[in-house]
Amino acid sequence: MREFSPEQMYAQGLSEFLDWLKRRSASFRGVTIGTMGRDEGYEFLRLGTFVERGDFALRFLGMHFTEHRRRENREARSAVEYYQFSALLHAMSAFETYRRIYRDTIEPVRVAELVLLREDMPRSLAVSMSAVEDVVHRLTGSSRTEVGRQAGALSASIRFSRIDQIFDGGMYAFIDSFISRLYQLTDEIVDQFMMSRDVIAN
Repeated sequence: MREFSPEQMYAQGLSEFLDWLKRRSASFRGVTIGTMGRDEGYEFLRLGTFVERGDFALRFLGMHFTEHRRRENREARSAVEYYQFSALLHAMSAFETYRRIYRDTIEPVRVAELVLLREDMPRSLAVSMSAVEDVVHRLTGSSRTEVGRQAGALSASIRFSRIDQIFDGGMYAFIDSFISRLYQLTDEIVDQFMMSRDVIAN
């Protein structure tokens, strides 16, 4: 990244630059997964990845549903709304997965179900939280710690949710609540794994 100047980026074009960035990111991930020893360092890398993916899924969905709410009383969705949710799916590498599962036009409720609840969508919130619970258990060796309890509770809450219940309770309330709980979990991760080791080291 340090090799790029703004002038080079503009000359090259943003789309080409982002494609380069995605290829490098994928290469880094492939090399890491393929060669890194399965020790604590690897588990922390996974933990950060899945916490970030969960946060991204929630925030990205919330951003797009803000636009959806402004048009929810219309009898037919506008073309703008269709492309917004298409863009969301593409950004999460989920467009083809959506087509394979639903085989239908893009519906906001189904997009939300895919992004939040589907366990066959690699970047869904459900998959991310299940992975977080697994990694925390591997690092602590127990689900009885506070960090293990919070990770398990988050994973279970999304695993046993239904999309109709989420909409009935309000998408924004759900997203805000889950993000808050995810932040609490990250604070607990820091307390459990980082702060305690600093104290021991001192």
